[in-house]
Formats: sequence, C-alpha cells, structure tokens
Amino acid sequence: MSLLIIAAAFMALALLLIIRRTKRSDDAVSDFRRQINALSSDARKNVTDRVRQISEDAPEDEQGESNGP
Repeated sequence: MSLLIIAAAFMALALLLIIRRTKRSDDAVSDFRRQINALSSDARKNVTDRVRQISEDAPEDEQGESNGP
C-alpha cells in the first residue's frame, strides 16, 4: 500500500515538472519573438521620429555647431 502511495506521488511530481518545463519553453519563445519585434523598423520608427523632432527643435549651438571662433 505504501509503495502505491509513493508511486502516485512520484507520478504527480513528474507530471508537475513536465507541465512547468513546457510552460517555460513557451515563455522563452514569446520572449524571443518580443525581442525580435522590438528590433524591427516599425518598432524603432517612433523613437527615431522623436529624436528627429528633438534635433529640429534644439538650437544650433546644442546640435554640435560651434558659435564661437
């Protein structure tokens, strides 16, 4: 009887480990996809537009142009 309880506990533990491992691999794939999407030109478009706007709004001496000799 105790052997049956030990076997059932072992099977439950094995099942939990398999479920948890599968979930982790799905998370890794979604993390990878999210990182790749962040590198796309569409994702960078907002950032580059903001940088251009800031560069256009800044006075010339702040853009690296010297106003001295």
